[in-house]
Amino acid sequence: MELFAKTEGQRLSLFHLACLFFHGDRENLTVKREDGEGEIRVALTLGERTAQGTAPVNEKLHLEPARAESAAVGLAFARAAEDLSSYQPPYGTLIGVRPVKVPLFYLERGIEKTELASLLEKEYRVSKEKAALLLSLAEEELRAKKSLSPEDAMLYLSIPFCPSRCSYCSFISSSAPEHLSLLDGYVTALAEEIRLTAEAMAEDGRRLRCIYMGGGTPGVLSPVQMERTLSAVKEAFDLSSLAEFCVEIGRPDTVTEEKLALLRKMGVDRISINPQTVHNATLERIGRRHTAEDFYRAMALAKKHAFPVINCDLIAALPGEDGNDLLRSVDEVLALQPENLTIHALSLKKSAEDRATPAVSAALRQAVEEGHGRCINAGLFPYYLYRQKNTASDLENTGFALRGKESLYNLAMMEDLSDIYACGAGGIGKAVSRKGGKIRRYAQYKYPYEYLADPDRGRELLAKRKREAAEEGDA
Repeated sequence: MELFAKTEGQRLSLFHLACLFFHGDRENLTVKREDGEGEIRVALTLGERTAQGTAPVNEKLHLEPARAESAAVGLAFARAAEDLSSYQPPYGTLIGVRPVKVPLFYLERGIEKTELASLLEKEYRVSKEKAALLLSLAEEELRAKKSLSPEDAMLYLSIPFCPSRCSYCSFISSSAPEHLSLLDGYVTALAEEIRLTAEAMAEDGRRLRCIYMGGGTPGVLSPVQMERTLSAVKEAFDLSSLAEFCVEIGRPDTVTEEKLALLRKMGVDRISINPQTVHNATLERIGRRHTAEDFYRAMALAKKHAFPVINCDLIAALPGEDGNDLLRSVDEVLALQPENLTIHALSLKKSAEDRATPAVSAALRQAVEEGHGRCINAGLFPYYLYRQKNTASDLENTGFALRGKESLYNLAMMEDLSDIYACGAGGIGKAVSRKGGKIRRYAQYKYPYEYLADPDRGRELLAKRKREAAEEGDA
């Protein structure tokens, strides 16, 4: 692919658009951007065919200059691409990870739904169906945003350990047995960081609304280690305003009766048990050590302990699976009546063992849409959505929930609705500026051995957070 533009930023924008509209033809594509008086021109050449699109920098979009220009580039590119490409991305020119941010931006400025739907379709080339979905999701997120006060904050606890490595994941830096030997020391260090974080939040007048323990696979913790971690939270924090307490157990083969009983005793009201697929051949192919039968057993135990919300994750486009395989997994999970079901698209990480992003057929895309429809027919509605880099084709990750069972943490984290404090290796805290919405991030060490080698890192991040809040006027 050849890209011609004035700056590296402009070339990067054109590259992302080319990836959306020209999957297999990118190598033969030439893209040239030329700016005129108040408009953007994009010329595309594919083999012997050429096309040009133009778009004005539209002041009516209510955007700051840089964003208005970006929207114009997308529209000009789309107008040219529509003449050359047989594929029209369902999300049009929305190249970001969080496409819901666009309609949410307009809803907050009082744009009516009918006008906004038309804007998404015409200015951003979003399909009619996806425009309706994004509008619905934006309304849900706006309701969540209004339920949160500036003093509210979330807590993320990172357990970056897994019993084995999936072929599509880069998370584990060494073999699982070597990592698991660090767990006792890790839990001790995590408990101390939890204590420091609670003190900092109390000093800042923050009210804890949600706790989310994720990973990795938090289910690798033994009952003793799990109790030590959760006890550290209960001893350090005022939980009187807590709206939800979620532990993403993760892999079904780590679920035991003793752990589930402990979680309920400690006040956990949401768990996530993630089969990814119900096909044993696929599970073996991707390096997971559980079976579909392990998943069914884990779900039965979770139902026995009456967790108010159980989430299950599935992944579309796993190696060797077609649309029928995905739909069988959807049906099998829905039959167990989880309160939440998230359908992810396969996303390959930078150092995954398997780096070949699969080409997704039209049939599989249709199966994903059908899976979404089956969730809706089962009484679950879509409430959050995001995309990732290196995702199979133009698929997205969509979370479905029974009405009233959606995760406030997921909404707050995905759309930066609230401050998040993160403890543990791989955790990334976020502070949302009360003046202008600027996001400040605070990243712990990625790997457990780094985390254990520098116990002062958490204290330093909290001090930095407090200092930058004062500088921004958010203290």
